[in-house]
Amino acid sequence: MLTNAGGVDLPGGALVLDYASGSNPAEKVKSLLTDAFGKGFLAGQIRNPSADSSIGLGWIDNAAAKQVLILPALYGDATCDGHVDFGDFAKLAANFGTTSGAVWAQGDFNYDGAVDLQDFAKLAANYNGTGPVVPGLADDAASPAMRAANVTEAPEPSTLVLLVALLATAAARAACRRRALRGGRTFLSVPLGRA
Repeated sequence: MLTNAGGVDLPGGALVLDYASGSNPAEKVKSLLTDAFGKGFLAGQIRNPSADSSIGLGWIDNAAAKQVLILPALYGDATCDGHVDFGDFAKLAANFGTTSGAVWAQGDFNYDGAVDLQDFAKLAANYNGTGPVVPGLADDAASPAMRAANVTEAPEPSTLVLLVALLATAAARAACRRRALRGGRTFLSVPLGRA
């Protein structure tokens, strides 16, 4: 499927590549999905004719199960569980600032290898959203091997607000540092003492 002339359409199903007796296809999958993303997932070797500004193709390499899962997913659904929630945010936050080599499961939703504000914007646009349901994968019990690597405890919603604020502050500080290094204006903050 990854090398045949016709490729594969995934409008409402999933593709599970089992590599228990072969080599890991993750790099090939990443390359093919990067190419397809650039074409809106409407062309390329792995396609999603239902793709739009909210839904593309997500994927997970579960090395323990020796399987790669590819399925239609909301942008931001790093865990490929059909929901964009705190678990997905936690994956993006843990990898935020990665400049190369990142994959979907780490928060790279635009297939550029980086985890940055563009990926955060995709996650934020779909936060609390429910994506396409893939028959047989909607229930965690249906595919325990694929879901085992993606279990994340979800804290109170107020924690998400705090984490978003911290992430925004960190991004703003990094931008200020970059400007200062490029010769931009910086201001000196001096604490005032008692006279």
